[in-house]
Amino acid sequence: MNSKGWFTVLLVLGVAIRLGFWFIAEPKPFPDTGTYVELAQQLSSGDFTTYEGRRTLGYPLLLILARYSPNGVWAIQMLGGLAISAYLFYIAYKITDMPGFAFFAGMTYNLNLGQLFFEANLIPETETTFFVASTAALLASIHRRFRDNGPVAWILLVAGFFAGCAVMTRPQFVFLPVLLGIAAGYGSLAVSRSSWRVASARAGLAMGPGIFMILAWSWCNYSHVGHFTMSTQTGIGLTEHTIAFAELAPERYGTLRDVLVKQRDIHLAQTGRHTATWDAIPELKKVTGLRLPDLDRELLKMSAALILEHPLRYAVLVVDAWLSFWLVSDPKGLREVKPIELTEPLVWIWSAEHVALRIINAIFLIFVGMAIFSAGFRRWSQWGFVLTTISAIALVSSILQSLVVGVDNTRYGVTVQALVVLIVITAGYQMLRMRISLRRRLSTHGELSNGGVT
Repeated sequence: MNSKGWFTVLLVLGVAIRLGFWFIAEPKPFPDTGTYVELAQQLSSGDFTTYEGRRTLGYPLLLILARYSPNGVWAIQMLGGLAISAYLFYIAYKITDMPGFAFFAGMTYNLNLGQLFFEANLIPETETTFFVASTAALLASIHRRFRDNGPVAWILLVAGFFAGCAVMTRPQFVFLPVLLGIAAGYGSLAVSRSSWRVASARAGLAMGPGIFMILAWSWCNYSHVGHFTMSTQTGIGLTEHTIAFAELAPERYGTLRDVLVKQRDIHLAQTGRHTATWDAIPELKKVTGLRLPDLDRELLKMSAALILEHPLRYAVLVVDAWLSFWLVSDPKGLREVKPIELTEPLVWIWSAEHVALRIINAIFLIFVGMAIFSAGFRRWSQWGFVLTTISAIALVSSILQSLVVGVDNTRYGVTVQALVVLIVITAGYQMLRMRISLRRRLSTHGELSNGGVT
């Protein structure tokens, strides 16, 4: 089949798989679903009297679009998942020019039970993945236009818009507009051989929409809660790291310190984990008399002081959080499908996929290291502009998330998992093609040297 045929089959199978899931699964809320619903209701009513600045705009808008219907949200997220598989097809096809392999790349998302069940969850992971994959696909198109010296201004703006939407859905991608601008500027110089002035203008076009969204939302928070920030949970997230050694906090933070240490020890005895900041929030608000935005700022100050005084303790916790990012999140609702006879086969399939995805994550990190240090690996895998920029998205996301949020980060790895799988299978496929091509050339050379006698 040609590319249109393979793409059609991909969409048909993607629709069929999701139609099947519609009858065996159901939408699942998470503990933080209510915070997104609260912001959606505030946006709908225009009443911000209880607004605290915790969440960004992206997912509440989806909830409004779905009219707060769980099934409506699920249907929209299914369409988003179908689009993600199409983006993977497009990227793989642009890199390899092989539609059959591009079909396989798209199906890695459609057959990933973790991703499919997340489409039914009432949290922003699927929407975030959609915007990140959109940005990655547009990067592949930008590279092609740079190479062919085609018009690129409008597509840079569209890519910048999607990068900004990713930030507004999940702030862990706050770096994405800047990374997109760097990629656009570098690609303009290295691929299309433009001048520095043109490259700078293209970089500005790419990062402009996202930077505007970040500044606009931060200003919105400043006007409502008095803090120029994307989210008033930054200090709380960072305290999930520093609560592990909160007893070492300076005396000026004694009130915060004592409550955090008490709640940490209770949580540690019950669960074996120290991450109890949210458990402490009600008592902290009571003893300090602070609103959540102001309390978050104080926790941020305390955490910054602790990190400066004890950087090695913090670094160990960051490494632990970073490793958890790559451990692959188990899907919620897997054991609650109906009919119940399907539970055991699905659990068995997921067990195999879970192991495979962890292995792929490990290979991805190895490949990134080899791409950085080995020219031979870059040549054999044809590791160029597209694979480099997409890898940077996944890697920077994992690092930033681990630096600012001290919890089990497996759930947050979901947003780049599809791209990680794409990178590994594409680089592996390219190396396999190079190996086969080399063997054919050597075989042909041998036949010619022997006068055509085999």
